[in-house]
Amino acid sequence: MRKLLLLTILFSVSTLNASTLRERELVGTWLAVQRSSGGLGTIITFNAGGSLEETMGAIVESWYRMEGDTMLGPAATVNGKPTAMQIRFDGDTFQKVGDQARWVRIGKAKSGAPAIVGVWRLDPGTTVKSIAETQKKAGNPVDEEAAKKIAETTNKQTVEYTRDGLIKFRLPMLTTPGTYDLAAQTFALGGRSAHFRLQNGLLLVMRPDGKTEDAYIRADATKEQFKRAGIRYGDKPAELEPPSH
Repeated sequence: MRKLLLLTILFSVSTLNASTLRERELVGTWLAVQRSSGGLGTIITFNAGGSLEETMGAIVESWYRMEGDTMLGPAATVNGKPTAMQIRFDGDTFQKVGDQARWVRIGKAKSGAPAIVGVWRLDPGTTVKSIAETQKKAGNPVDEEAAKKIAETTNKQTVEYTRDGLIKFRLPMLTTPGTYDLAAQTFALGGRSAHFRLQNGLLLVMRPDGKTEDAYIRADATKEQFKRAGIRYGDKPAELEPPSH
């Protein structure tokens, strides 16, 4: 009897540990591998305890390289030259030369890393002026009230510059709450449910057809992990490396 009780306790503990480990593997933010050609996609955030959120928004990863105080990035046109913009740092803020908007660091600077490395958000106090100026230059002037409404959405964006030369742009738009069952590997969200599983570092979510799956990758993945996952915008692969020529 005592031996049976001990085995039961050991089994319960091992089951609990396996469940806890599984939750630790799942909890966090995951990004759709396949996005629209315009960069829209799904973001799923699993919280400890069985709740989750699905957010539709803009998700973009691309390469960058600093040359002095100039940031190089993907070309704005097909076969064009890399974009180049001069930036100026002031403590934990920076501005693109010629732009009214100021970017503010979220958290602390990483020790030993270039100044640009980290997560940044727009300073709300500078966004309205920047939008008004940008629209004016584009020949589509807007009044202050319209600029404020545009700024409400724009101010939600964050941009992360990583040590390995990756820009991670995020702009959440519409969020829906839901729940998940860890043991059953299912979630319920906005009147629909789906099975999910983890495989090779990816979250795989079954589509309504019950035959194919959508792949998601962790938001904090490295450049190499994003490359292996095969991030795509429509039918085009993400530009995660600068051109070789």
